[in-house]
Amino acid sequence: MTSGSLSSALEHIAELSRSLEALLLEEFEALKASDLEAFEHLQSKKLACMTQLGDPHTLEVIQLLQDSNEVLTREGAEAAAQWQNISDQLADCKDLHKRNEILISRKLDTVRVALEALKGPDVQSSVDTYDRLGRLGRLGGRRGRGILGKV
Repeated sequence: MTSGSLSSALEHIAELSRSLEALLLEEFEALKASDLEAFEHLQSKKLACMTQLGDPHTLEVIQLLQDSNEVLTREGAEAAAQWQNISDQLADCKDLHKRNEILISRKLDTVRVALEALKGPDVQSSVDTYDRLGRLGRLGGRRGRGILGKV
């Protein structure tokens, strides 16, 4: 890989990582505000950015830089610093993605709890039944007393 092509590839990857970071920050704000329309809109942009980061040429450059320090040594301190910034920014993107995932999970849990509350109590768990000895008992492992008391 020539010096010029590596430099332009690094700049391209840096731009993509900055874009991804900005999108993840916007996504978090949309999630906090429960703005599903903005969230949905950001998904297409995020997908396009991730697709470009997953481009075979981009992945080849990333793999080369991860596997070989000699390339960065040959390119000089500026290229090494740029690669370090890209690596740090992509690590930040991973953390931002996890943060967004946690927020989504919490919001889904809240919706599930609300739906359970709206459905009302579980009818099966409140029905009196007889156990195998013919005693009146409740489902869920709790035992009630028979009509005549202890048997």
